[in-house]
Amino acid sequence: MSTTNKLIGKSISFLYRKKQIYLNTKLCEYGIGCSEYMYIISMPIDSSVNLSYLSNELGVDPALTTKVINSLVKKELVYKHRSENDKRSFEVSLTEKGKQIKPIIRKVLDEWTELMTKGMDNKTKESIIENLEIMVENIKYR
Repeated sequence: MSTTNKLIGKSISFLYRKKQIYLNTKLCEYGIGCSEYMYIISMPIDSSVNLSYLSNELGVDPALTTKVINSLVKKELVYKHRSENDKRSFEVSLTEKGKQIKPIIRKVLDEWTELMTKGMDNKTKESIIENLEIMVENIKYR
């Protein structure tokens, strides 16, 4: 494995771990963990989505989605109900509490991005985004 390949993986892992620590610190007062915030962010404010949509959107196992959503229901951040279109599946929507916390999570994520990209110009940031999107597409369905 080349040094470049090692550095890419090591850097991504480092940033991921540091992000988890940062989010846990910032969101703990709201009772939200690292595994939960991404579900809230992925949900629309004014409509429902089914659990399959969330699993696909986040690239996670449906069993994990069910577990996290059940936790968010207990915390009164999400409603879970049977789909009107397919009684075998569930849909979820944000509660008022969930709607209020979503902008707080967004602000914390924006702060994290600012910390990571401090000192970078817009051209550099755009290049990073483009290259990360290529990386995501390369492994999306593996």
